[in-house]
Amino acid sequence: MPSSTKSYSPSHHQAIAGIKWVDQDTAQIPASSITSKQLKGYLEKNYGGRYSVKLKRDIFSITISP
Repeated sequence: MPSSTKSYSPSHHQAIAGIKWVDQDTAQIPASSITSKQLKGYLEKNYGGRYSVKLKRDIFSITISP
């Protein structure tokens, strides 16, 4: 299914394999690319609790709070 969403890769975010930044504060990553434990570790290290994660249709959706 084609998507009109552009990939956004802000320079202030650390890279993680398979992650797609939708905009400055929103990212998606397939659940098959990372375990929930790995994702939590990455988010805690880089965003210290300023995030929320939802899992829907095998895709983690991540929102980073300011």
